Amino acid sequence: MAGSAPTPSLQTAATSTDRPPSADDTVEIGLDMQAPLAGVVVNIDGLQKVRPSSLQKEFASLEASETVGELLQRLEATHHRLEDLRLFQAAVSEVHCGPRPGEVSVNFVLKEKAASYLFGTYVNSRGDVELEANAEVPAFLGGTQTFSLTGGVTPVSSTSQLKLSADLAFPRLPCLPLFTRLCPVASQRPRGGEAAALAKKPPGLDRATAEGGEKSAGGSARGCHAGVFSSGLLRAFSTQTSWAAASSFFLQQTGVGAQVFSGDGRHTLAWETCMRDIVPACDASRMASPSILRTPLRSLKHGLRYDFTLDRLDKADSRLSTRRADPPAQGNSASEGGASAGVDPREKVADAGLFPRSGYVVNAGAEVALPGGDTRFFKAHFQGFAAAPLPLTMFSLSRDKARLAAAGARDEGETVASTEQEENQEKKTTHTPWVLSGRIGCGFLVPGGSGGASICDKFRLTGPYGAGAALRGFRSYAVGPSDVCHIQDPTTKRWRPAVDYLGGDSFLASEVSLSYDLRFPSSWRTSSSVPPSVGDQRAASSTPPASPFHPRAFLFGSVATLGDVFSATRSPSSVDGSAAKDVFLRFTELLRNWRGTVGWGLALPVYRGVWLEGVVALPVRKQKNDEVQRFQLGLRLSSGRLPE
Repeated sequence: MAGSAPTPSLQTAATSTDRPPSADDTVEIGLDMQAPLAGVVVNIDGLQKVRPSSLQKEFASLEASETVGELLQRLEATHHRLEDLRLFQAAVSEVHCGPRPGEVSVNFVLKEKAASYLFGTYVNSRGDVELEANAEVPAFLGGTQTFSLTGGVTPVSSTSQLKLSADLAFPRLPCLPLFTRLCPVASQRPRGGEAAALAKKPPGLDRATAEGGEKSAGGSARGCHAGVFSSGLLRAFSTQTSWAAASSFFLQQTGVGAQVFSGDGRHTLAWETCMRDIVPACDASRMASPSILRTPLRSLKHGLRYDFTLDRLDKADSRLSTRRADPPAQGNSASEGGASAGVDPREKVADAGLFPRSGYVVNAGAEVALPGGDTRFFKAHFQGFAAAPLPLTMFSLSRDKARLAAAGARDEGETVASTEQEENQEKKTTHTPWVLSGRIGCGFLVPGGSGGASICDKFRLTGPYGAGAALRGFRSYAVGPSDVCHIQDPTTKRWRPAVDYLGGDSFLASEVSLSYDLRFPSSWRTSSSVPPSVGDQRAASSTPPASPFHPRAFLFGSVATLGDVFSATRSPSSVDGSAAKDVFLRFTELLRNWRGTVGWGLALPVYRGVWLEGVVALPVRKQKNDEVQRFQLGLRLSSGRLPE
């Protein structure tokens, strides 16, 4: 640094200058973190589509740095903010001394992303596989927004769907008090270990950000903006969904919406207005039931929806993998972004495994239909999933602990060895192939009028697919309240009665599963949910790492119920005591009309939190008109909000 900042002095631990420097050499660079700065000039190079004025706020805090410590801290935060924009493939910065004492020049070289065109598959919240084509244009009209056009089709599902949407993503929201505010952390000077770590970085600071990198811990300290909601999305959409196989109607929705997201991904607030058209199946092959024919053919919905997600799955495994990593050499700088030294923060998700193994995830949401539309209701749901590894045998654990305690008492000099044995025993307990998991889901819908809830808004059980509303052993959407429709036999040309499933305004679902990760001789020490650690890979670098795609066998038990509790002739919001009594009686009937299955299956991981499973289910209780399936194949999700 120029000016009052002292010239950095390099001190190396190498004892001989005849050999080239190696990775084990220690380099220390001394910087006065409290040295004042007379001015900071930011130069940007490499912009072709993005207007420089669009990035002015991203560098405002950097230009206001008053000391060397503030400059280095805010430089790191600026890189994170540029990464959050998702506009650049790489961002490299260099810090140079200015012509006068105290002046600093920060030069940024940015490489913009090009337009991308993708075609692939996508697993939606119902557990259906969609074929999707996407075109994405970053830096739309020279700003920081990204425009994308998406089209998708669900070819194999109980409800085939065709969708088209146009999105405009805003990585930064306007500076409104509700959405963003100045973050005081960015203006603080580095303290303690932060200043020491920053002092070890050379004056010519380089940082290349990888595309699509993970966000590091301490997101509030990244930039000068923080708040409840930090990014947003505008969307225009049109979808066509065929419910002919389960409910004898087709649904077309066309509308616009807006969403805002919190920086940590936990909170989502969405507004949507759409026109919904229902086309009953009334042709030469199928005649819809009276309940479908009485449904209004067109309705307008204005809705406000809030979703909350708290994901704590496999967090303990990530910390364990971080502790097993090799320690860095003395004198090296701390890992960038607040990640533990020696471990790439982008590897933490991969270290957690593909199958859910430990921890929990919670999803909750609420939606209200606003005035101005034909629909009135309040809808809420909750679902949670938890998993925990089981020890092999409690006897073996107590025996090993007693042996370790006796060994430590015999020889105090073997304390280190005993500690290592305890750590190895902890790893064995944590990496046991037995995993116990459970799931619970519930929801209710209260209509605002006396006509009951619309069939478009009701809950449905998704069979072997999806997350909280799944019920193994029953066909998708073929459970719950129903009405009689008629289908013409193609051979005899005679009409026969069939069932239209209408869904319900309330549901409860739960399941418990005992799983075993199958292991093979080629990867005996690796289960499907526990990839090899970083230390093990370095110790056995000559052998290729085992693949994490291993099957998992499991036993399960599921219980669920679905029905109408609030869709009565009287308004549930009435103060009349008879209406409350009617709701209570319907809720009691809902609990009595439960379904249950037990069985076993085999699962294969697709990617983290999604797996393909084949099950053999034995229903222990069913209700009238429920359609049972004893052999099923479906995609399951560890979490996911309920379909709208």
